[in-house]
Parts: sequence; structure tokens; C-alpha cells
Amino acid sequence: MAVEMSSCQINTHQEILLEGLNQLYSESILCDFTIQAGEKCVDVHRCILAACSPYFKAMLTQDTFESTKRTVQLQNVDSVVLHDLVKFIYTGKVSVSSTNVQSLLVAADMLQIQGLVQRCEEFMSSSLCAENCLDVLGFADFQNLSNLKEIAKSFALNNFEEICKSNAFLSLSMSHVKLLLSSDDLNVSKEEIVYEAMMLWIRHDLAGRKNDLMLLLFCVRFSFLDISFIICKVAGDELIANNVFCHQLICKFIQAVSSEGHDPCKEMFCNMPRLGMHSRKMIVFSGGAYSPRDRSFCCFDPVTLQSFYSIKHHPTFDFKFKLDFYRLLVTENNEIYILGGIFYDDYHFESGGGTAKGNVLVYSQQNGKWQDCASMDVPKCAFGACYFEGKIYAFGGYTVYPSHLPLDHVAAYDTCFDVWENRDNMPIGIAHQATTVFRNSAFLFGGIDGDGQYLNTVLQYHFTQDKWTLISSEMPVPRAEASAFVNENNIIILGGSNNTGGIMSVNIFNVDRLRWSFASDFPEERKFTSICQGDGCLFVCGGVRLSSVRPGSLRASRSVEMKDLYKYDINQDEWVKLTRIVGQGSSFTCTYASVNCKFLKESEDEVVST
Repeated sequence: MAVEMSSCQINTHQEILLEGLNQLYSESILCDFTIQAGEKCVDVHRCILAACSPYFKAMLTQDTFESTKRTVQLQNVDSVVLHDLVKFIYTGKVSVSSTNVQSLLVAADMLQIQGLVQRCEEFMSSSLCAENCLDVLGFADFQNLSNLKEIAKSFALNNFEEICKSNAFLSLSMSHVKLLLSSDDLNVSKEEIVYEAMMLWIRHDLAGRKNDLMLLLFCVRFSFLDISFIICKVAGDELIANNVFCHQLICKFIQAVSSEGHDPCKEMFCNMPRLGMHSRKMIVFSGGAYSPRDRSFCCFDPVTLQSFYSIKHHPTFDFKFKLDFYRLLVTENNEIYILGGIFYDDYHFESGGGTAKGNVLVYSQQNGKWQDCASMDVPKCAFGACYFEGKIYAFGGYTVYPSHLPLDHVAAYDTCFDVWENRDNMPIGIAHQATTVFRNSAFLFGGIDGDGQYLNTVLQYHFTQDKWTLISSEMPVPRAEASAFVNENNIIILGGSNNTGGIMSVNIFNVDRLRWSFASDFPEERKFTSICQGDGCLFVCGGVRLSSVRPGSLRASRSVEMKDLYKYDINQDEWVKLTRIVGQGSSFTCTYASVNCKFLKESEDEVVST
């Protein structure tokens, strides 16, 4: 008779085992070994150490001096973290902080406890900033932690323009300076920054570093330096002039550049452009893509009229993931954020209105992806937004659209700590308002109130005082869905609509005098909301206009979405049509940012210039 066999698995068995082992450790039951760091001693079980650590397994199972001892002294293990280390071995849990992470990582790496090594590296990687990345680079290199070293190096390269004048950079070793300055991935907009950083580092300890000048000079890519800079700043520098080899090298390079034809001297320096030299100032578009969590990322160069993308928009024939009434913002560090919004289908086909999204995402240029941030506590669409000193502010808007009243709620997002906090509410609930930052305040223009009325009010929010002021001077025309931009002492308001249709007029508000004036109207009749500011100009992408019908026709006029691009020169007060089609453009909103083309694909859309 065959014996019936069956297997069973108790899912909680591992937890029970760990809890039991931890209890034996906590009560010092059956302990047969003691580990010591400094003056601290901890009683443990040999078999547990050997199971978790190849280091301990080799020590305790082979014919070693330590295998015969009851106590072993651990070298290079800080006594402060000994209990944390043992706790992780028995429970898989540990509290990692900025004060203990380096000591834990050194100990875990020596003892080959890979789970703890990974946890510590993740903590240090997520805590990288411009102030500590070079210290982490030096620490990881000294401890031979190759993964952490690459992460810290990549961060330093990507933020080089910010860190190159810091004390941490000036204190770097020669090998680390060379590592950074010789990299193709150095994120600098121009090579002059590299040269000046090199000279700053040398002069910080001139006596000890002047002999490094010749070697570091070859890290500079002279082909990307302006010739006038080479002649005046480089050849004329006292350190260069007093170094015979360096001075001759620079003089030969200047002669080679001045002469026509091939010259070997030109090839002595690397001719590969740096990573940051692929960056361009471009108009950035986003919106829905191909799933509820996806957001598109497309760009347009207003100089070359080229289109780029990393994540394409949703198909124009499919409104399922079409996102409306969201906000795009760029920080002072060129970080691009997308906040909130509502899907087209939700507010068109859901009875009672659709629910807004609270998603907040920041774009990673090197990865070509949006990364999740802390969501808004109060989801919003059609809200005002601005950036000021490390925080993104969200004013009003709707949680449910279109059937609910606009909010008076205000919240601020800390881009460094990834947290939201509530601020003083607005005097009334408003949506679709224009928002910008002037000096130390946010200014909100117009919008729609709870009665559905178009507003001409101007509100001022004081960031530091967290309070509101109603400005006595009202806008010449009520409007909503407009945009506001600062130019010197003025704020320019344009775009949007009111109950009479799209607004073509451009209003200028002088904040100091509380006076309004007018600029040249937008040249075509339409409702336009996709506006951004860059390099002394305003750019307007597309808009919606009513198509004309023949007199007597029974057909109703219909709205047509435009995809053209206009440029407004602020100083010249002049509108110019740049192109008839921006294939990857959005007529809802846009922003202006420096974007690295190396991580983008060029769009195949045909550009139709005027």
C-alpha cells in the first residue's frame, strides 16, 4: 500500500522563529559566544552569527584562533553601533540615522552582512545633497564601497555647478578632483566653469597643489572654451605664465585655433562635449499619457523649431487619460514638477462631477521618467501654483469639478523634505486664477468664485508672514485661466477668458504704483492658456477658437484646438508667429526649462514654420 505524502507550509513560521531567537538573545539563554567592540560586550549564539555573516562563518567553522575562544574582539567596529548590529542579525530590523549610518556601514561591510550594507547605502543615497555628496564620495572610496561611490560621483557630476565653489570641493584630494573634471558626464553648461573650478582648487592650497596644474590642465576641454577667454583668462593667468610647460601648451593651442587646417595640438585635449552642454532652453509640455499614473514629457526648441520627447502624450483621438487643469512648475534648480489635475472623462461623464488628482511628480532627466513625490493632502485641479524659496504653493482650485465650489485651501510643498503643510486660507474660494511671485509675495489675479462669477480682484499672499492682502487696484477686465509673469517692476497678465469669450488684451500691472497699462493685443482671436516665459519673451502655444460658419448655415460653430506657437518680445512689445504646428505641444499649459537633449528622442513631427 502506497504511503500518502503531503506537504504543508506555515506562513508565520519564519516570524515565530525570529521572535524566538530574539527572545533567547534578549534573555541571554543558550548564548555560547561573546563579541566585543571597544569596552562593550554582547552575548550571542555562534550558529546565528555564522548563518547571517560569511565573515563569522569562516571565523567560527574553520581552524582559526578565534574558533577556540569564548570572546572575540571586533576591530573597526564602533562600540556605539554594536547593539544595532546584533539587533539586525537577530531581527532584520535596524534604526538608521545620519549619526550611525557610516559606522553601521563600515561594520556591516567588514562582516559581509549584505542586507545591512544595502540598507545603509540606500539611506546614504537618498540623503545625498550638494552639501554632503563629496564627503560621501570620499567615504565610499576609502571604504571601497563601489556602488555607493558611483551614486555619490553621479550626484556630484550632475550638481557640479553648485558644488564646485564649496569648501568640500576645495578640500578634495587630487585623485577625486581629476575624477570629476575628466568626466564626460560633468553637468556644466560651459567649459569655463571647469577651468575656473580647477584654478580655484589649486589656489586653495597653492604650495601643495601647484605641481598638479599640468596634469589637471589636460582635464579641461579647450575646444569648448571661447578663444577670448583662453587669451585673456588662461594665457594671462600668473600660474599658467610661470609654468613653462603649461604656458607653451596654451600658446600652441591658441596658434592652432588661429590657423586653418589640421593641427595635432588641437587634438591634445578631449573634444567630447560635457553632459551639460547638450542642454537647451526649451518649452516643456506635459499631461496625460497611456495609463492613469503616466504623465507625458515633450519639449520644443523655439530657436531651432525642433521637437523632442521622452514620454509621448495620450493619443489625440482618446480622451481616457487626457489630463486637464494641472500645473507645471520649474524650480530655481531646474527641477520640473507636475501637480494635480483631472482626467477629461472624469469631469465630462461622471455624474456629480469628477474627482481631482493629488499626484505630485518630479521629472528625472537622466532616467527620462517622472518620479513620485508626496501627494497633495487635498487633491486639486484648476488651482493657482507658484514656487518660492524651496517650496511649491497651491492655492484654491477644485477637489470635485465642475459641480462643487472652489476651495479657499492653501498648502505648501517642501521640495527638500518631500512634505506638505497647510498655510493660511485665502479670503474666499477661487479657482482658475493666474498666479506669480513678485519679490517676497505671491500675487493672484482673477479667477472664478463660488457663484461662478469671473473676478477682476488682485490678492497678495505674504510668504514669510503667512497672511493675505486685498489689493485696491483691480484688473481692467475680469478673467479666468489667465497667466501672470514678472518683468522688472511689472506683472504681465494675458490669456484666459470670461463670459464674453477669449481675451486678447495684455495687461501690465505696476506693483509699486498700483497702476494698470496695456501692451499689444494677441494677434488672433482665441482662448489661450498655454503660456510660458523665457529669455525676455513670452511664448503662447495654441489655444481654442470657434470655427466660422457660413451665414444661414444650420450647423453650430465648433471649437478648434490650435497647435501653433507665438512669441512676444517684452521689450519690443511685438508678437511674432514662430511656427504653425508644434506637434508635441499642449494648448492647456507649458513651462520653460533647461532640458538635456541627450536623454530625449527627436520627434518626427514635421515643423511648419511661418
